[in-house]
Amino acid sequence: MRTYLAALAALRRPVLRWEGPDGASLELTGPVLANWAHKAHGLLAESEVGPDLDLGVVDSAGLHWRALSGVLAAWSLGASVRIVAEQEPQSDWAALASEHRAEDPVTRSADEVFVFPVAPFALSVAAPVDTIDYATALRTHPDEAPVGIVETVSFGDASTTESAALARLAEPAPGLSDTPAAEVVVMEAPRSAADWGRVLAGLLHGLVVLRQTD
Repeated sequence: MRTYLAALAALRRPVLRWEGPDGASLELTGPVLANWAHKAHGLLAESEVGPDLDLGVVDSAGLHWRALSGVLAAWSLGASVRIVAEQEPQSDWAALASEHRAEDPVTRSADEVFVFPVAPFALSVAAPVDTIDYATALRTHPDEAPVGIVETVSFGDASTTESAALARLAEPAPGLSDTPAAEVVVMEAPRSAADWGRVLAGLLHGLVVLRQTD
């Protein structure tokens, strides 16, 4: 993951565009997204997210750009990443939840609940009692984290887990490497190797568009 984030930080161009259901949008360059992932690494490490504590993304509208920063950070800590809908994971986990789902029953089994705002430029969120305002807490951490070498990442949903080599996932799809500006549109939160491969390769070789719905 250290190598991946370094490659991402070297891209001085937009690598990600988030589009919200109300027409709001935001573009992030490679260095900015890598910076958010480094800061998230520090925050998640404080709560011991890692090989023994999975990260579950709880959102009903697809994949938010703030959640993606948490995913990259969780992988850098050796944690499995799960997309959580209504079924809670059977493993120990921490929740990274949108503000709309912060108090869902499914989050009650989480060791920790990080709550992120949906508005693209929001600097904070009204996090419920006993949860953590992800946007505010993240900004207190350094721009560079001691990210280790991670060769394999794990992902899935509440009940299934899949693992894949990070380098393999980051390989561009046929034709994508020849079209640096190619858009990779993501409508739903990724769960499989194919889904995450589109995101990871898309960031390095094109422009990933996270298009969220109501």
